[in-house]
Amino acid sequence: MDKLIGTSMLLLLLLLISYFAIAHPLFTWDIVPYVAATLSAQISEPSALHDATYQILQSSLSETQFSSLVSGPYAADLWKNSDHFSAQLNMYYVKPLYVAVLRAISGVGVNPITAVMGISLISGLLICSLMFQWLKSVTTWT
Repeated sequence: MDKLIGTSMLLLLLLLISYFAIAHPLFTWDIVPYVAATLSAQISEPSALHDATYQILQSSLSETQFSSLVSGPYAADLWKNSDHFSAQLNMYYVKPLYVAVLRAISGVGVNPITAVMGISLISGLLICSLMFQWLKSVTTWT
């Protein structure tokens, strides 16, 4: 019975985390270059990649969410200057598997922003599950 309660509580926690993440997404600037990294498989010209990235962000996010991504001197400069933006992208290819998964998910028609959010959510849920399994193994609860 204890196993059922513990597992049920974990599932409830994972459902609540999922609901909160989907209902209240937090977009940080890192989503911008990961969207660009996703699109770079089809778009190689820096100016076109810059334009396509910000177009997707503007059309997919609320005005408040988009404004938070382009506010501040650094983010505003990258929004206005495609050369500066392009120069930053190499730092986001250091996770080749992450970029490959984003490209694969986007390749089947999923919005790159949704792909980034999905990978982040799944990673968080897997970490919670691994912690649960580890805690089970180091406690007397079996």
